[in-house]
Amino acid sequence: MSSNEDAGSGREDDPDDRSSGKRRKLRSSDLPWHTEEILARENRRTSCQETQKLLYTYERDPMWVRRQVIISGIAPPSVPVGEWDSIFRGTAVNLDSVFSSIHHVLPPKEDVGRVGSTEIRFSNPEPSKRIQTSSDWTTAWDDVSEATSIAFPHRARELKEYGAYIRAEFSAKQSTSHRKIILYDIAIRNFVSGGQRYLLTDYHLFSRFHSAIIAPDGIESGGGSGSKFASGSGSRSRTSSKNAGGTRSEICHRFNDRGRSCPNTNSSCRFLHVCRTCGNSGHGQRDCVQSGHDSRGTS
Repeated sequence: MSSNEDAGSGREDDPDDRSSGKRRKLRSSDLPWHTEEILARENRRTSCQETQKLLYTYERDPMWVRRQVIISGIAPPSVPVGEWDSIFRGTAVNLDSVFSSIHHVLPPKEDVGRVGSTEIRFSNPEPSKRIQTSSDWTTAWDDVSEATSIAFPHRARELKEYGAYIRAEFSAKQSTSHRKIILYDIAIRNFVSGGQRYLLTDYHLFSRFHSAIIAPDGIESGGGSGSKFASGSGSRSRTSSKNAGGTRSEICHRFNDRGRSCPNTNSSCRFLHVCRTCGNSGHGQRDCVQSGHDSRGTS
């Protein structure tokens, strides 16, 4: 078997398993997309090829790799254990988690669940803080960029250039629009993932995200609770109702939902009394003609 057929799979046959009658472990050549992947790998850019090679290496024993980098003394201490897992798996890091760890006084709480008598610990606890400003983003990104460069040294220049790109986006917009830039970054990093196929500097591929999130008529331009990017990559809860400046940023569900009404006035409610569809303050989504959910006169 050529080295190109199963390079880095970490799933090679064990002769002892065969002699003992154990079920043979899977090889990458057993997978239906194996041939197509080999052809694609040969045509892939050098950076992506190197990333794939390292990801295959880390996949062989991810827990050991994670322990080694944590005790190495060169890892940024603000990067939580669960986010190192994301780096070594080739998935997007949750900047909220990193930002929450930078100035924490107490160790992050672990999420613990039980199945019968078995205790399950989750390595990605809920972030205690959310990135709300360009300064927050820069603080977290600098540490994430450093950590990613440790695992993938060949990406150092790419990460530096991407950081400069997002900072330029922040500087080109008023601070009231910075939330959109944060969501735009989340969309890009989820798309690029670990850099196995695309790079963070492939700016020409991000135009649809820019149109959806940054453009005023984009389908995600609201940036509120309805946005699938609003909570950041890996996050399980919705964003805070107030941003760093104390202004409201989420839309009131009770004001919008069919058959419900908010007991608070627009000035006293923690959330915005505006339509989720058109953004006007005179009615909720249930009464918006544009949404096709006009329920006036219904109980």
